[in-house]
Amino acid sequence: MKTDYFDGLQKFDHEFLHIDITGETASVKLKLIRNGILIFTDYITLLKFGEDWKIVTKIYHTHVDNPWEL
Repeated sequence: MKTDYFDGLQKFDHEFLHIDITGETASVKLKLIRNGILIFTDYITLLKFGEDWKIVTKIYHTHVDNPWEL
């Protein structure tokens, strides 16, 4: 597979639908859009360690049959 082809598939616009922070925990709902088409909705949870936020879980929903066009 050509690298430039795959690189183009990894370029997304994004929209944060929801961010909720309580103390040192957070959850995020994120839309990932490629060429105007909704591809993924991500659900991410984070924990704060010192000054840094770390992703601890991520699940997603795919809105198209073959999001990587493989």
